[in-house]
Amino acid sequence: MRYRLLLSVLLFSFSAHSQVYKFRALGFAFLKYNDVVADNPPWTPADILVTLDYDKEKITLYNKDDDNFDIATKVKKVTKGDMAIWAFGCLDKNGVTCNVTFLYDPSGNHEYSIMVEYSNQEYIYYMDKID
Repeated sequence: MRYRLLLSVLLFSFSAHSQVYKFRALGFAFLKYNDVVADNPPWTPADILVTLDYDKEKITLYNKDDDNFDIATKVKKVTKGDMAIWAFGCLDKNGVTCNVTFLYDPSGNHEYSIMVEYSNQEYIYYMDKID
């Protein structure tokens, strides 16, 4: 009986641990809106929590309307010098296909950004990592 209890506790502790990355988005810009590409888009201040949950295969932007993205295709990581890019094929909360890309660039003012790309619009947030 003790063995079963100990085994249950150990299994639960391993399954309860999830790999969640948290970021604070500080500003955003539209790179493309209604198929019109912006040459030098203005940055708008923001204060948004962004989470990447590998175990639940979910990306969430906690803004006024909470943007939820279910990861449909696994990570594709590309490195260019010190820069790293992780690309995800996703479905948003309305079932619309999009790409969500995390960028890490240690040479910038903010090391992290997230870009959300739909067929007719693209927007980007610059972020700091939390934790």
